[in-house]
Amino acid sequence: MNKMIKIVLSIILSINAMAMYSQEKSINIGAILSFSGMDGQSGIPNQNALKLCVDDWNERSGVAGKAVHLKVYDCESNPEKSALLAQQMLKEYEPNIVYLAMTSVTLSAHPLFEKNKVIQLIAAGGDVFSNKPEYVLRGYFSVYDLASYFTENLERNFGKKKFTVIYEKNGFTDMIIDGLNKASQKYHVDMKIIQISGDELNFEQAIREANIEYAHHFRESKHKGTNKKV
Repeated sequence: MNKMIKIVLSIILSINAMAMYSQEKSINIGAILSFSGMDGQSGIPNQNALKLCVDDWNERSGVAGKAVHLKVYDCESNPEKSALLAQQMLKEYEPNIVYLAMTSVTLSAHPLFEKNKVIQLIAAGGDVFSNKPEYVLRGYFSVYDLASYFTENLERNFGKKKFTVIYEKNGFTDMIIDGLNKASQKYHVDMKIIQISGDELNFEQAIREANIEYAHHFRESKHKGTNKKV
């Protein structure tokens, strides 16, 4: 969330010059987010981070004296609906910047915003923007890029050739596990996978029972009655 806040702020700064010469009275930021469906857990945190940035700028007289507005659209993790929402946003809201999350949603809505020369901040899980479209200001590193970087540098930075992943299964974590699996095979790193249900007690139990180096310290902390988590 902190990373996204910094990125959004950098985007608003980047349109400072544009705002100074624009005849518009405000800067409109639109967001297509998922509040239900496969990626439903991401909607509220993304919305809160965007709102925090917008409120902060407006408290300081906006950008170049222009108020910053935010309008959020719920695509329900549905790529087809996201394309319709993009059309609606362009017609009714006329955004200067849009924030898009979830790969399939992004792929559906992106062409419309690119065609209409709208600046885009894209949080997508796959390698879908390696060709660097003209109006995509920022695309996050893909899962596969991050997995490759981690496994390639594991031995160099930590002197290790193995690691353990404890995760809760959903659409996004499946993609992470797939990326780590491919990268581990490529760089000959041993990877142990532990799937959990997601509740805190199950997570703690998984750590205690896993054969990883900090498990002993974790057991000692719990034995002493502390709430410290590693």
